[in-house]
Amino acid sequence: MTGKLGYLEVSSFKGTLRLFGPSDKLSLEDLRYALNVVLDKDEGVVSLAPGYAELSDTALDQTSVHSLGRRGATRYQGAGTKFYRGFGSAIKTGLNGNRLSLLNYGDGKDNDWTFIVGGGDELKDDGTNLRNLGMAAPAFTPSVAQGGSGDISSTNSYKVTYKNSTTGHESNPSTVSADIAVSSKKIDLSGMTASTDPQVDKKRIYRTDLSISTWNFVAEIDDTATTYTDDIAIGSLGDSIETDNDEPGAMTILAGPVFNRLFGAGIVKNLLRWCKPYEDGKSRGECWPALNELEVGSLEDTIVDLIAAFGALVIPCAEHWYRLAGTTSATFNIVNTRAHRGLASFHGWAMTPGGAMFIGLDGLYVFDGLQTVPVYASLRPLFRDKTVNGISPINLDQVSKCRMTSLGDFVYLSYPSGSATSNDKVLRIHMTQEQATQLDWEAESIYLEPIANVLTFGDRSGKIHQVTGLTANGTNQSYRAETGDLRDAQDAFTLYRIKKLTKILIDYNTNGANMTLDILADGSSIKTFTLNNNGRTKTTLDFPNDSRGIRIRAKFTGTSGTDFDLYGLVILYELGEIKFG
Repeated sequence: MTGKLGYLEVSSFKGTLRLFGPSDKLSLEDLRYALNVVLDKDEGVVSLAPGYAELSDTALDQTSVHSLGRRGATRYQGAGTKFYRGFGSAIKTGLNGNRLSLLNYGDGKDNDWTFIVGGGDELKDDGTNLRNLGMAAPAFTPSVAQGGSGDISSTNSYKVTYKNSTTGHESNPSTVSADIAVSSKKIDLSGMTASTDPQVDKKRIYRTDLSISTWNFVAEIDDTATTYTDDIAIGSLGDSIETDNDEPGAMTILAGPVFNRLFGAGIVKNLLRWCKPYEDGKSRGECWPALNELEVGSLEDTIVDLIAAFGALVIPCAEHWYRLAGTTSATFNIVNTRAHRGLASFHGWAMTPGGAMFIGLDGLYVFDGLQTVPVYASLRPLFRDKTVNGISPINLDQVSKCRMTSLGDFVYLSYPSGSATSNDKVLRIHMTQEQATQLDWEAESIYLEPIANVLTFGDRSGKIHQVTGLTANGTNQSYRAETGDLRDAQDAFTLYRIKKLTKILIDYNTNGANMTLDILADGSSIKTFTLNNNGRTKTTLDFPNDSRGIRIRAKFTGTSGTDFDLYGLVILYELGEIKFG
């Protein structure tokens, strides 16, 4: 019996490759148990494996790109103990080497920032300036002295705050000054030293006296000014001082906005925290009152991630999933869901039409807002150290390193396989069909850029790649055709069909450059073809005698900087014997 393995139709290497198995490859009964098959839509196995291209010719000066982010045209990377903007020199060094949580935040005043936590410092970046997240209160205590004749007649004391006039963010106040009693006098303030924080450009001065219980606004001065003379009558004082603009403190996870707030978790791993709500044109994403916290789970059932979904905040922990109920700080409370499978890794989830798909310790699940539902039973042996249809098992000892995201109809799971201690495989899973393909990407981090809708990943050598299908400037572009392995319903044994490869039909244009086509059977190269033409060409290529295998892979490699056009590919084969596995 003969058949055709694979057919693709793309306009160029920037398209997507679809490889289909033939209808006569397996019987309908066999197809019922074949991996990656949907009987209502496919006549055989459908397997898509996009390629990738390097985003920069130069690697970062740290290996292990563990974190990625993007805001507008600015890309961010965390690698080793450094943080990078673009692909240039590090803009922050001395981090602790842990993965970062990056969140884009607009403060309502045309100031857009990326907040960065998890590396031991809480930071923000606007594409030009890297600054601390939050603002420390002044370390000085203002000195006071009686001045000349004026309008103040009372016993007074003062507090001072720092301010960023661009964002409107204001720090907590300094310690209170000494009391000073005057009658029809001015009051001279001194000793108000400038901040060392470059985002601070103003100071705000507040005063109280024995007739009122709050400190109220007196004046705003430049941060460089260290003295001020107060002659404001008590009836002309402004708004009262805010004393809960606390700095965020040590956090490792950020999410939001939800209920007009950002939420975080961190070093104390079962505490959920949140900032002030945005209001009155003030930047509140940097104000994290110390009392704004709730305990979630337990010290064993710790917070793994935070997800803004289902119109609420979802809190996946090591053993259970929780939800935040209420809409204000006064009404917030933690509700346990019926989800009793914990999230195994930070960013080990992706949104799908059915809910949040995530990786657990024993399989893949979907959290639908109320409960967890197991999915992809055919892939469950991967969590028991078994290979499934050529897909390598997951190293559960390193499962916390797994990362997941989604693009289009697919979820991408980056994981360490076998005995690997870092991510060396990516599992590409169809969201609604029982289809999965393994990709040989060393994706320490994997990230869907929100604006460009582009999938990127960072590897172990300090390079960042863009997943584009088979693209110009790409390296190691690989397309795989999984050819109808089947298993019985109890997973007791696996049957394989041997394929004897005969010919390749290819429709292509290399635009005058060399393109290499390498055909691999079960991981080993059986034939390499060098293609070079200038103008669209359809041709037939022959395999050597006895070119045989079970899983066939077509791998394309092209010269950097050259555009290649691949219009169609068909591999012809004859079915051989059945092999038990």
